[in-house]
Amino acid sequence: TAAWSGYGVVRNCNGGPFTMPDIWRRAVATAPSLGEWDWGTWSPDVLVIDLGANDHLNRTHDGPLETEWVNTYVAMVNTTVTQRYAYRTAPYGREVAERGPLHVFLLCGPFGPDPAWCPYVRAAMGILQVAVTSMQPAPAVRFHHVEWQLPPRDHCCG
Repeated sequence: TAAWSGYGVVRNCNGGPFTMPDIWRRAVATAPSLGEWDWGTWSPDVLVIDLGANDHLNRTHDGPLETEWVNTYVAMVNTTVTQRYAYRTAPYGREVAERGPLHVFLLCGPFGPDPAWCPYVRAAMGILQVAVTSMQPAPAVRFHHVEWQLPPRDHCCG
């Protein structure tokens, strides 16, 4: 689980040298010295991702941030999906095929009725749906807009 406030896909709301794609692969998020997760020990059946708010895609910026964001997001998710399918034997000796497909939920929200990054999450979903079609059983990649809204005081970096 990597649930850390303030981290973005390509930039963080409070700065810092590491973004979520750097932290995502760690065995222990706060301990980079422990290395990356060993996918041979355990791999997920469900992957839920809610990223985009901390990158401030709704603000003026220099350069093609949106394209970089989509490409980085797709690479991060695709690496996870690929690793899950690379280790064909799951815990207790169950094959991936017996476990069924990986379910990937790409979330957008809960910061307002139509967060500015939702179109980029949808774009990433489209790319990922095409990228995973050759995997068996094919992962199910879905978009979900979280429609409830946090009060403004609960936003990390507003």
